[in-house]
Amino acid sequence: MLPPKHLGADCNMDSGDTTWIIVSTALVLGMSPALAFFEAGMLRSKHSLSIISQVPDANQALRR
Repeated sequence: MLPPKHLGADCNMDSGDTTWIIVSTALVLGMSPALAFFEAGMLRSKHSLSIISQVPDANQALRR
């Protein structure tokens, strides 16, 4: 993969940077179910399923 032209030829892509981005993405996506259960715990029990299904749907909408 080539670096973007506006960064110049001296910009190298390091495998550590790529690894950090992948790990960070996995951590954020892993927090989504925890956020859903946290928000559902603050609501009445009949609304919990709705909130648990809305959090992953919102994440999916952000990825598009």
